[in-house]
Amino acid sequence: MEQVLELRYDEADRSQVSRLNTAIRRLRECIEETPSQPRFLRTESGEGYRLLP
Repeated sequence: MEQVLELRYDEADRSQVSRLNTAIRRLRECIEETPSQPRFLRTESGEGYRLLP
């Protein structure tokens, strides 16, 4: 969020969390065969997201 949109990310800001979740969902819809079971864009608990080859 900070690197792409040049916005300071604040986990307490619900609008930012919602924007990030929407962006991740849309990206998964584009790159994953089954977005609900992602293989390439994985959620890392407590860390963020990881793009896998």
